[in-house]
Amino acid sequence: MMRKIISGLDIGSHKICCAIGEIGPDDELAFLGLSEVPSSGVKNGMIIDPEKASVQIAAAISRSEDDAGTRTGPLYVSITGEHIRGLNSRGAISINVIDNEITNDEMERAIDLAKAVSIPEQRERLHVIPQHFAVDDRDGIIDPIGMSGERLEVGVHIVTASVAAAGSVLDCVKNAGANVQEMVFSSIAASEAVLTQEEKRTGAILIDIGAGTVDLALYVEDSVWHTESLPIGGRNVTADIAYGLRLPMEAAEELKICQGSAQISRVDPKEKLTLPDLGEFYQRRISRTVLAAIIEPRMEEIFRMAQSHLSNTPVADQIENVVLTGGGACTRDTESLAERIFGLPARLAKPKLFDEDTCHSSPYGVGVAMGLLLYGFKERSAEIENPNFFGRLARKCESAINAILNI
Repeated sequence: MMRKIISGLDIGSHKICCAIGEIGPDDELAFLGLSEVPSSGVKNGMIIDPEKASVQIAAAISRSEDDAGTRTGPLYVSITGEHIRGLNSRGAISINVIDNEITNDEMERAIDLAKAVSIPEQRERLHVIPQHFAVDDRDGIIDPIGMSGERLEVGVHIVTASVAAAGSVLDCVKNAGANVQEMVFSSIAASEAVLTQEEKRTGAILIDIGAGTVDLALYVEDSVWHTESLPIGGRNVTADIAYGLRLPMEAAEELKICQGSAQISRVDPKEKLTLPDLGEFYQRRISRTVLAAIIEPRMEEIFRMAQSHLSNTPVADQIENVVLTGGGACTRDTESLAERIFGLPARLAKPKLFDEDTCHSSPYGVGVAMGLLLYGFKERSAEIENPNFFGRLARKCESAINAILNI
C-alpha cells in the first residue's frame, strides 16, 4: 500500500525547516522527521539570492528525508514577507427556487462571488478562507449544506501575495528538485500548530516573531479576520544588541537568548553579566538592566506595530488572548511585555506534534514547519470527506501555482 506522506517546508530568514509526517491507517497524522539548516539567500522572508536559497532548501529536504527514512513528496511551503496582503469580502447568491436546498454548488458559487474582488495586477490569491455563512436571516452558520432558504451569503478572508515573490519561492523549490503542493502564508500554518480550538473560537491574535518578519493571524469565532506580515523581527533586536554592546551578531544572539529580558522592570539592577570574550585585555561586565534597556524598546516597537495594524479590524475588540511563537519570541519576559502592551493574557506556545529530541534549536522556531504538516493533513481530510467541493478548490490552487510559474 502506498504511504500517505505529508511534508512541510518553512523557508525562513534565519533557518529553513523541513518536516515530514504520515497519515496512518486510522487517519491519524504521525510525525516522522525534521531538519533545520541555516538559511541563505533570504531576507525579511523574501528570496534575494535564488541560487543560495535553492542549495539550502535542497539540504533541508535531504536531511529531513534521512531523518524520516522516506521521501518528502509534494511540499506544503510557507511564504511570508511584506508583500502579503489580507482583506475581508462578502458575496451573496439566490438559491434555486425549485427545491431551495443548499448544495456544494451553491457554496462554491457564493465563495466565487465573494472572492471576485478587484486585486492589483501582479498579485495572486493565496488563500480564500470562508468565515461564516448566512441563510436568509440566519447568520453565523458554519456549514449550510442541506439547509433551505432563498438567499445564501458568505464572508471570506482573502490572502494575496506578489506573483514575483511567490514565483521566486516556487522556482527555488523546483530548482532544489522538489514540487510544491500548495503555498501557505506562514501565520496561517503556524496557527494550526500553536492555537487551540478554544482560542480560535473565543478570539486570539497569533504573533509569530521570526528573524526577519513578524507574521500575524487574527481568529474570532473559528474564522480568520486579519493576516499580515511586518518587515521586522528578532534579528532587529539582535542587531541593536550587537551595535550597542559592540558585539558580533552571533555573540549578541546568544546573549539575548541566555541573558536577555524584554522588560527592564523585571530585572535585578544589581545583577551583573559578563560579555563574551573578544580577545580584549579585560572582560567587560555590565548590569543586566543595560541589556534589557536595549531589548525592551525594540520588542515594544514590534508589539505596538502589530497593535496598530489590528486597530482597523472590525473584530479587534473581540480578541481575548495573545499567543506568541517563533524564535524571536523566546526572550525572557516577552509574554509579560505583550500583556502590558495589549492588556490581554499572553502565552508562549510550542507547536503540536513536537518532539524535543528531533529539534536542533528552539522548539518555538519550528511552529510553521509543524503547522504545515497539520495544514496539509486537514486539507487531505477535507478532500476525502467532500471530494467534489474540495477537489475543485485543490485544482484551482494548482492552476494558480501553474499561472505563477508561467509568468
